[in-house]
Amino acid sequence: MSVIRFLRGIIKPYIIVFKHAISKPHTIKYPYERLMFSDGYRGRISLRFEKCIGCGLCSRTCPNRAIEMVEIEGEKHSFPQINFGRCSFCCLCVDVCPRGALFSDEVVELSVIKRDDLIYHPYKLSNPQPLESILKDLKKTITVQIEDGRLSYTLLRRREENV
Repeated sequence: MSVIRFLRGIIKPYIIVFKHAISKPHTIKYPYERLMFSDGYRGRISLRFEKCIGCGLCSRTCPNRAIEMVEIEGEKHSFPQINFGRCSFCCLCVDVCPRGALFSDEVVELSVIKRDDLIYHPYKLSNPQPLESILKDLKKTITVQIEDGRLSYTLLRRREENV
């Protein structure tokens, strides 16, 4: 009996490894594939420059003091400048903005080499880089679904190559 238990202890790990070796992976090939986030997901905060009235509610509401109101030459009022190095992406600034000038978009890729590059001046906030320029190798956008305990991916859009 102990010999059978000993053999099971040796063979069982190989069976588990073999099952996982022939099954589909549960991961995606980022940056070639990217998951589409659900509605309400909090990504990079952007600014609609023409809607901002310079009230400063966003700056006063920010729990991390990541938003500072700065003067812009030739403008009547100040505009928000966000330090994404401090930002916790709570989006309280988006919620409190009376004119809807601040909004959250789908971009979460904010990596930079120098920490100072995480400070977004109002002009940089109002002209955000599109996702395609950040992820140049992106070919597919997919979504994940869980049904009956099984994970499955659905293709939402495919980026065509210009040949």
